[in-house]
Amino acid sequence: MLSYKDILILFMKKMKRNNLIILILSFLLCFKSSYACNLLEVGIGQDKSSIENIFGKIPDSEFEKGDFYRVDGVHQHIGQIESFCKDRDIFGNASMSVYIIDDIVGALKIEKLGPSKTEDGAKIDGDFIHKYVELNFGKVDTNDRKWPGYKFWERGDKQIFYYKTKKIDSDIEEGVVVTNEKYFDVLLANEDIIAKD
Repeated sequence: MLSYKDILILFMKKMKRNNLIILILSFLLCFKSSYACNLLEVGIGQDKSSIENIFGKIPDSEFEKGDFYRVDGVHQHIGQIESFCKDRDIFGNASMSVYIIDDIVGALKIEKLGPSKTEDGAKIDGDFIHKYVELNFGKVDTNDRKWPGYKFWERGDKQIFYYKTKKIDSDIEEGVVVTNEKYFDVLLANEDIIAKD
């Protein structure tokens, strides 16, 4: 039979092992969370299957079949921001779009939808996308009278494009895009469809 002292020693050893496991799991979960919100990890120039972990299965463009086809071959697919970044405090109330051209990821855009709110409906004052951009890419002074409305950064083979402008109706249009030099034009693509002759 074990003495109280032996039981206490065994318990302490087991707790140390459990604490180590908890510490490792906590680190991995936190690391995965921060990794998931990283725009630089988006596979620009890769097959669309590389982002199916974010968007789910991306269908082939409906406009390439039947009586219609897309003029420029660009397909914009809209997804939930939570599938890219679980923490809503990172981007706030935002939408997410991916631009696909010939089954290749051309760009990923995150755009502000409106003011963020708490679960009980109270408005949250916060410039979420602006703070994310400054934290990850560099200083942006949107209050400067000379602010042109956008800023670019180059990170390796990726281009980051941040924009924030005031529309005529005083609404703010704000977003951040990751793309590269080769695929930047997908953002300018004409997405109208025309009937086949």
